[in-house]
Amino acid sequence: MDTDAVGVNPEIRTQPDRRILYVTAQRSDHATFDDACRAAIGALFQEVGSKGIPWIPGTFGVESPHGGDPTGELGVDPAYAKAFVIIEMEQDVPPFDIVKDGVLSGGRELVGMHVGPYQGLLVSWPMLERHRNEIGERVRDDFVYDLYIDDAQTTPEAELRTEMHIPLE
Repeated sequence: MDTDAVGVNPEIRTQPDRRILYVTAQRSDHATFDDACRAAIGALFQEVGSKGIPWIPGTFGVESPHGGDPTGELGVDPAYAKAFVIIEMEQDVPPFDIVKDGVLSGGRELVGMHVGPYQGLLVSWPMLERHRNEIGERVRDDFVYDLYIDDAQTTPEAELRTEMHIPLE
């Protein structure tokens, strides 16, 4: 498989547990999964931003509760979207109205790097999933997620980097 041509470049990494602040939006409350993602992202940034909470640069993400099918290519419509930012494990945070404090579980993950417009993730995710099948890895009962490395407000669209993560057994 020529994944270099589209910038997926899959690799297996072992991740530590990471502390997150997150907001969940139910799919049933929105017309599409993308709308649920946008609602969760907006609520997260509004509340975290209003309290001035710093997060680790390049660690804003969205996760989907259906291992290996974030694009719906396999016909799965996720029940909800979770938008999150990773913060330092020992960081003090004030109480929030809707933001929750949690942990992004560590462990083995298949990670691919998408470079370019976010719409291209609809091509890159299935490529990463096919690579996972080809190498015979099984998805851990956990969440797939994206980490948006660059700021879309200041980075040219063609240069936006997004890590795609699939938890493995």
